[in-house]
Amino acid sequence: MTSIERGSLFAAACLLLGSTAWANPNTLRRGQSVLTVSGASWSFDRFLVGNGDTDKLPVTITQTSFILGFDHGLSDQLQLSVNVPWVSSKRDVVDTVRGGRRVDPGDASTNDGAGDARLSLKYRLTHGTGPQVALYLGAKWPGSYRTRIVPSNQRGRGEVDLINSPGDGNFDLEAGASVGHQWGPFTGSVDLGYRLRQGLPPNEYVLRLEASYLLGARWLLFSSLDYIDAQGGTAPDLVKGDPYDPFRDFVGLEEDVTRPALGVLLSFNERTSAFVYAASTVDGKNTAKGVEYGLGVSLSFQPEP
Repeated sequence: MTSIERGSLFAAACLLLGSTAWANPNTLRRGQSVLTVSGASWSFDRFLVGNGDTDKLPVTITQTSFILGFDHGLSDQLQLSVNVPWVSSKRDVVDTVRGGRRVDPGDASTNDGAGDARLSLKYRLTHGTGPQVALYLGAKWPGSYRTRIVPSNQRGRGEVDLINSPGDGNFDLEAGASVGHQWGPFTGSVDLGYRLRQGLPPNEYVLRLEASYLLGARWLLFSSLDYIDAQGGTAPDLVKGDPYDPFRDFVGLEEDVTRPALGVLLSFNERTSAFVYAASTVDGKNTAKGVEYGLGVSLSFQPEP
């Protein structure tokens, strides 16, 4: 497995679990394509409120996602990437108990549909086997999904469930740069970008650290650390707010995220690889606290000689 091939497979896995869409400076060769299909699931009932502290949410949310990723080398240095997710997100409201008596069993809702899709271009500025540098430009647009409210107490609430959704409903533009290098079996990279958002939370700085280690000819250990810093503004306080009215209480808080991930990739042959990973949000503000588990398969299509 060459450095570029290893970086491309690592990037395909990282694209599906991280906050940035460029995932290290490597690019595919001209005419080469990688198709990646993955699934992931996570559940949470706690919220990070800053400095590592958490609070209990009045809801439990479980999300299952399936992501189709496609990467194509337009040239040896220019790569096109597309990610399209399908997400099922379920919210169960915690029972309301007063005076030791169950008063309200709460409502449940399910959102199914396309999540936030991404389209990006990455241009590698460097050649050869030394340190690599790439520039990135991308866009994210919201998908379409339907909401089903299931009132267990038959009060017939009909609001749109904004807490429990497959995406954030925003159109974003993102630009950044990536620097990476290989030292024998070890590869490391640093990505830094800026995200222009058309909704809440506001514009964000995005930092990503990545590392991988090749074990023999077939196994690859990979890891990443994402840090997102929203530039102030307003975000809903879901800890103290009414779960049926997520915009009732607003506070001047950022929505920050610190999220490490660890995974392993197995290359069966030159065309087929499989990977598993786990990612956890360990710190943030107005950020769900949970662990995501996922797995996927990548198919590489080489250009004809």
